[in-house]
Amino acid sequence: MERGAGSVLMIFQAPGINEWTNGRPICSTAPSSAGGRLAAAFKEAGRARSEYNITNTVQCFPGKKMASTASRSRDKSPPASVRNHCANWLREDIESKEYTRVVVFGSHAKKAVTKFGYADDPKFRFVKHPTGGLSKVELLNTVA
Repeated sequence: MERGAGSVLMIFQAPGINEWTNGRPICSTAPSSAGGRLAAAFKEAGRARSEYNITNTVQCFPGKKMASTASRSRDKSPPASVRNHCANWLREDIESKEYTRVVVFGSHAKKAVTKFGYADDPKFRFVKHPTGGLSKVELLNTVA
């Protein structure tokens, strides 16, 4: 987990290839990537990445799956065995600090977090993944 100074935890699905290579969550700078969109939202909101703690539901890059159309390939979803193996680390990340807000990005992260019983916890906010339909306004609201 990348530890920031703030009281907000952001949880994503898994590292992408850039994150895996660099050892830092959500670090891609491509404008259409989760990292690029998040960096733009931080800048627009006048916030710094260092204000947030950021983690993933799994700690390893699950690989790429081949595109079924002419579009680019996408990252694979982490298999259940990997999600189960990393569950204790995710729980530790969540419980490591008294967060005022926990933003959970995407359906895979939501499944992992709700298994711990946080589905009805008001400090948890479940939103779409930045590359999976989360609007610019919604992303801005998550960092504001």
